[in-house]
Amino acid sequence: MSRGQSVLLTGASSHTGYWFAKRLIERGFRVICTLSRRNIDQYVGLKYARLDRLKGDVEFVQARFGDDTFIQLLKRSEVVCHHGAFVEDYKSRDFDFTKALQINTNNIQTVTHSLGERGIPLVVTGTVFEFDEGGDR
Repeated sequence: MSRGQSVLLTGASSHTGYWFAKRLIERGFRVICTLSRRNIDQYVGLKYARLDRLKGDVEFVQARFGDDTFIQLLKRSEVVCHHGAFVEDYKSRDFDFTKALQINTNNIQTVTHSLGERGIPLVVTGTVFEFDEGGDR
């Protein structure tokens, strides 16, 4: 990766995703952050605070992994950092693994084909998190 390249980043509202975005910006990358909601004002608490601190330094686009907007964003990106994942209520006995798998791999064949066609690297990351996700002090 070299300075000035566009990085498509999912999961910027998480503790680790926020720091990925900050470090990429500091190193001169153009960062496009996907939002699962229409805009950052629909986030609350720490998630809102993280996104608000990135405002002006990144481009926010409402898109979910694999949807049409996400596929279009691939055409504007040189690298994809996939940090976001559907994990809502993951500690519950009722956590819907099938739903999570479907959301987290939505349209995966089209995504991987698009990445391969253009030779775009895919960086997949993950985080184990707890209440307040690191606190961001």
